[in-house]
Amino acid sequence: MNITLRNLFTLVLISLTAMVTFARAADDDKGNVGFPRYPSLSPDGETLVFSWAGDLWKVPVAGGEAVRLTVHPGTDLQSAFSPDGKWLAFISKRAGYQNVYIADPACRNIRRLTFNDRYAYLRGFTADSKRVIFDSHLAHQIPSQRQMYTVPAEGGVRTRLLDCLGRSASESADGRQIVFVRGYSAWTRRGYHGSGARNIWRFDKESGNYSKVTNRDGNDGQPHFLPDGSIVFLSDRDGIVNVYRLPPDADALARPKQLTWFETDDVRDLSVSADGSKAVFVVWDRIYTLDLTVDKAAPQRVIVHTAGDLTSMEDFTLDLSSKVSEVALSPDGKTYALVAHGEVFVQAVEGDRPTRRVTDTPWRERDIAWSPDGSELYFVSDRSGSNSIYAASVILDEKDLQPEEEKPQKSEADEESAETASEESEAIDSTDNDKSETAEKSADSQEEKEKETEEEQPPAPRRKQWDQALRFTTRVVLDEPFEDSRPAPSPDGKSLAFVRGNGDLIILDLDSNEQRTLLQYWNLDTYTWSADSSMIAFARDDSDNNSDVWIVPADGSHDPVNISMSPDNDYQPAFSADGKILVFTSDRENKDDFDVYAVYLDKTLEGLPRYQLEDYYKEAAQAAGKRKPLSPDDETDDETAENDGENAEAAEQQSLFSTLSLDDAYLRLRRLTSIPGAEMNIALTPGGDRVVFTATVDGNPGLFSVKWDGSERKKLDSGPGAGNVSLSLTGDKVVYVRAGKARTVAPAGGKAETAKFAANISVNVEEQQRQKFLEASRMLALRFYDPNMKGTDWTGLTRKYLDLAVATRTIDGFNLVGNMLLGELNASHLGLYGPNPENKWKQPVGYLGAEYQPTPNGYRITGIYSNGPLDLGENGPRVGDILVEVDGVKVPADAVLDKAMLGKVGQQVLLGLHSPDTEPGEIHYVLADPIGYWDEDALAYADEVRRRDEKVEEMTGGRLGYLHIERMDVGSLKRFERDLYAVAHGKEGLVIDVRSNGGGWINDILLTSLMVQPHAYTINRGDKDAGTTSYPQDRRLIYAYTRPITVLCNQESFSNAEIFSHAIKTLKRGTLVGMTTYGGVISTGATNLIDGARLRLPLRGWYLPDGTDMELHGAEPDIIVEMTPADEAAGRDPQLEAAVNELLQRIDADN
Repeated sequence: MNITLRNLFTLVLISLTAMVTFARAADDDKGNVGFPRYPSLSPDGETLVFSWAGDLWKVPVAGGEAVRLTVHPGTDLQSAFSPDGKWLAFISKRAGYQNVYIADPACRNIRRLTFNDRYAYLRGFTADSKRVIFDSHLAHQIPSQRQMYTVPAEGGVRTRLLDCLGRSASESADGRQIVFVRGYSAWTRRGYHGSGARNIWRFDKESGNYSKVTNRDGNDGQPHFLPDGSIVFLSDRDGIVNVYRLPPDADALARPKQLTWFETDDVRDLSVSADGSKAVFVVWDRIYTLDLTVDKAAPQRVIVHTAGDLTSMEDFTLDLSSKVSEVALSPDGKTYALVAHGEVFVQAVEGDRPTRRVTDTPWRERDIAWSPDGSELYFVSDRSGSNSIYAASVILDEKDLQPEEEKPQKSEADEESAETASEESEAIDSTDNDKSETAEKSADSQEEKEKETEEEQPPAPRRKQWDQALRFTTRVVLDEPFEDSRPAPSPDGKSLAFVRGNGDLIILDLDSNEQRTLLQYWNLDTYTWSADSSMIAFARDDSDNNSDVWIVPADGSHDPVNISMSPDNDYQPAFSADGKILVFTSDRENKDDFDVYAVYLDKTLEGLPRYQLEDYYKEAAQAAGKRKPLSPDDETDDETAENDGENAEAAEQQSLFSTLSLDDAYLRLRRLTSIPGAEMNIALTPGGDRVVFTATVDGNPGLFSVKWDGSERKKLDSGPGAGNVSLSLTGDKVVYVRAGKARTVAPAGGKAETAKFAANISVNVEEQQRQKFLEASRMLALRFYDPNMKGTDWTGLTRKYLDLAVATRTIDGFNLVGNMLLGELNASHLGLYGPNPENKWKQPVGYLGAEYQPTPNGYRITGIYSNGPLDLGENGPRVGDILVEVDGVKVPADAVLDKAMLGKVGQQVLLGLHSPDTEPGEIHYVLADPIGYWDEDALAYADEVRRRDEKVEEMTGGRLGYLHIERMDVGSLKRFERDLYAVAHGKEGLVIDVRSNGGGWINDILLTSLMVQPHAYTINRGDKDAGTTSYPQDRRLIYAYTRPITVLCNQESFSNAEIFSHAIKTLKRGTLVGMTTYGGVISTGATNLIDGARLRLPLRGWYLPDGTDMELHGAEPDIIVEMTPADEAAGRDPQLEAAVNELLQRIDADN
């Protein structure tokens, strides 16, 4: 696969210039808009507006030159004309979040309609043009799908369009009906069939009835009413997304008429004109219109040109001063090497010398490592089509620009003096013991030859200085059709280790250029050399995904030895300079709670009393402080080589590896830290006297160090995100990256210093899109769990989508194309996200933990969440009070409360409230501390679960308990164990709800609780309540529940929640009730692209005992019960009712 992609890359490079030149000089009938999106039509179908390069443009439907309507750094996306033609609404990120804006059709007088910190998605207008329809995640509900809203076109308060969940709503021309979509499978995922697929529903306002319009396990969506009541929509029912039409009042049994017949690429972004005459949509990189008044009309391409200065779309300047991702300090401590935005730079540590750029390519450079003599800087680049290894060196420095120093001329006196000294020396020599004349002549001859040789040889070239560097050269170290990364030179400078693919560790002999495979694994985490170059410590996963720390001789003379030997995860090994101490991080005490551990590899250190250990560490630190870079002049002479050859066998027998006590190291581990959370990014001082790590202490993240025995914890730096941690050669500096800046600090604490790095680069958008896209494709080909890439022609698909990706000019556009490529795999846990440059404009809304209803005088409080900002007891607000002021600003019914609460998170506010039982106009005031959306969501969730538990209690007369597992994470696990006792203890049975659970990893811990096999019971003396299920809980790792259960799942039960649902059926532990789960079960990782974009990488498949891949095979309930829109609107839960009834019947039958 890599070879094929590399060949594709080569073809791209060869033809790139010609392709670009030809494309830009192509015939006018191709247009020059590379990737248009979201076209919308004027009411008469004669004008269309579309999004391109982050702005809105207008063009006649016949095509021609487009007029730019908006110019803003924030991205403008979907647009919609009002049916009366008065308004143009659109979605924009110009305030950070996606919100609804409105203007006249020429985009004058732009106004913001919504002030939410949740993303909004525009759907159009109501039939009377008075309100804008959008959907968003604003209400706190389980399930967590979008809700549909409207907001007045003139501005004002949003209201729910319907009380059920849904998206993509369209109102009929007579205003009597609404069609909308339920389901959430992405359009970019091609070929998905399952319970998460989209279907179209209809709501009749007069009857209040909901009915299905389509009923498939594939995607139907983006419905639009036409004036005659028929519906135009998109569907993938023929394998490709095309446009279809249903007659008025069609139901789920009706067969739609296919209007377009695209055979390769999907139709997207469908819109129709208000008069019903035309539809508009995008296929690949082209806009099409379709005449809806003519039977079997063919789509007509709209050719669009843009004029004016568009250079800002092609290139931009990027300030890298806060975008450092890697830093490495040179062995002499004088120069930082840094990576920022995929380029390598160097910066002198001392003085005010400017930053120097080492690489200048549109490709991605990374994984920097200094040669031990400091002469070269190794790095990885994908410039040749795969990650390969290069080395940079200095060819010009500041001293080269200085005048050469003249050698002093000898005077006649000097020459005479030298001659006299020579004669005196000869006279003295003549008085020595007699030597044979032959020997004297032989010695004289040898001296003359050596003198002549010395005079003939030029002086050794001066070492160029990196801290004074001006120009550089780069050589290829290794360029092969593989993914080679993470180079690490051996400290003796003779070898270069690197990782090939996902886990093979290769050793390259730098003299012979020969490679040998030291380790061959499917996965390799971190690795490190011992200072004497004789050993490598590494961490890797086994087939059970258990990571251990190992040590192997660098020459491969002995099998790797497991140092940590634990069924828990151990990572990030680091040696002391003498190789006698190893530290690493492990979660062996608590899952995902990593602590620092150390072990004396030299067992003689174990028995030393403390005062001798203190001396040992002191001497080791002093020795480390004297370490110097490897000298390139330290050549091995013939005599040394001969001696080495004679003593090779003895040296092998006395190798450091053979002298260490490794086999029982796992029995002698010492725990150095026990901070709640994860201590990571481990680094050990060369003397072994201090360990550096990142951690969160008392809620404050930072960089810390501890002494060799775990004492004297020091905080070295404050703030989140510290990483890329290393030590200087002598151990006097900790070098790391935090908040995009390179920093140093002493291992025992002191003032942290920031490197004086400053650089601006010019980024060509097309080149960056190309690099990002090819890297994403390569990384997925390397790591995707199915090596056959689901049977796709991945190379061909990459070639196809590459042209489209380089035509995009926004992050949103690029990510869409990337997700279209990923969608060809028809797999879950995939996605390309971010970065989000609009984040700097975001103002989160402050939430008060309450629900409201607008009234003429303000907002009536209809509910207060327990433990929220307004849950203030007797002196606080009450349900029914009307909120009329926020910090002295009136909030009448037509005012937007979200606007008044913008930026108020964590800022105490003064609320003015009017109680209905007081005099008109009387206001009382309370202080409240607004919280963020997700904090309020947690409060709403807790109240909803409490209501469900109370309902089950009422339905069963207290016989059954109920609990909901929100996510498969640590927090949910703790609540599960708490609730398992609180709501289920003493009950006859339990309903466990994993509906709308998005997954995680705790399935097996839950099963440990639920699958305990009774082998005994206990009765305490005098305990009359004990029975055959009584058992001391302190003897178990987790509270156990052995009574009958029923599990609820639905189409939003995802990933690990699906594994749990499958397990309940496979193990026959209980009955499964609800809807078939989504069918998205793959373990996933992620990687970052050059600009910070995040690419998800599914790497581990999950299979049932019979071999069934859980991906695309959701857990099917024993009892299927659908939750309809009518149920949601009425507040009914037929799935919960069915689960309760089933469990009661089973319990009664067993009794």
